Amino acid sequence: MIIELSESAPPQLSDEDRLDRLHATVSGDPSRTLFNDFCERGPDADHVWVDIANLRAAVLARRDHEPGVAEQFDGVIAYATSKGWLDESGTLVRAHIEP
Repeated sequence: MIIELSESAPPQLSDEDRLDRLHATVSGDPSRTLFNDFCERGPDADHVWVDIANLRAAVLARRDHEPGVAEQFDGVIAYATSKGWLDESGTLVRAHIEP
C-alpha cells in the first residue's frame, strides 16, 4: 500500500494490491503537502500518520470481493503494532516517506 502525497491533491491510496508493505511517496514540495483525515503530518519529517480505519475502508472498498483481504490487512496492522508503529491511541499507523 502506498499513500501518495502532494501539494495539489489530498492523500490517496495506491498499490492496494500489496498488503505486505505500507509507505508514502511525495510529489512536489514536501513542506507544502496537503493532509486530511486519511493521512496527517507525522511525528517527524520522514513519516506520516495514516488513519487505520480509513485505510482499512479504502482497501476493502477496492478489494472486498477477494477472500482473506480483511485478514491480510489486519495482519499488517498487527505487525505494525508489534514494531511500535502505532500512535498512543492505536488509531494511527506510522508510514515512512520514501523519496
